[in-house]
Amino acid sequence: MTAKEFLSRNRIEYAERDIFSDPEARGEWRALGFTGAPAVQLGDRRLEFFHLEQLREFLGLPVEPALTSFRALAAAHHRVLEAMERALCAVPPAHFRTPTRNRGRDLTELLFNVHEGTALMAEALAGGRFLWDAQRDAERSRQLTTADSLAQFCRTAREQWWARAAQVDIEDALATVEVEVNGERGRLTNLQILEKHAFQAAYYLRHVYAFLRQFGVEPGGELTEAEMAPIRLPSEIY
Repeated sequence: MTAKEFLSRNRIEYAERDIFSDPEARGEWRALGFTGAPAVQLGDRRLEFFHLEQLREFLGLPVEPALTSFRALAAAHHRVLEAMERALCAVPPAHFRTPTRNRGRDLTELLFNVHEGTALMAEALAGGRFLWDAQRDAERSRQLTTADSLAQFCRTAREQWWARAAQVDIEDALATVEVEVNGERGRLTNLQILEKHAFQAAYYLRHVYAFLRQFGVEPGGELTEAEMAPIRLPSEIY
């Protein structure tokens, strides 16, 4: 969505000036102290902006409910991913490849699955497609042979997704994405994809906590249900 479309959608009247084709407009733009575009003036207030959410805030417009939901879920998902990385550091080296109760998958498969899906969410936000052959996750996870290499993979996936998710506007949140998972196709919004994946990640985090306790390790910085909100989990762990 362009700035003009945003203003029109919110029924805000404006006067457009093209600094690239109109020398007079360019002179006014410089006189106002602007150095970049797009830029907007409202009374004595001025703003150069790079994202429509900056313009929304400048104009005092309320945040759309769907965008609030996306942001809250994204923040919770980020907390869950950070907690997974902390838990990984606490796993006894001798049990790095020990199967968990999550379908017999070890921690490498479990965390690879969660973070691969997270990386694909970033691609969906950027390109409108979420394509995941999750059946190959077990094979691909074998490339991560140490806890350090797995931790680096997880951290990179989390940081790259979070950098993109932090910029999401309402159009991004509600944009329809082409989805194909294990050959099954459909269409979902970015918000719906996040809802599904954030639930899965939080559910798996509890499996990781249970796994640690099998070996007498209490998870440090364990996330509570309140800290996982608005992600809602069932009472049973498995």
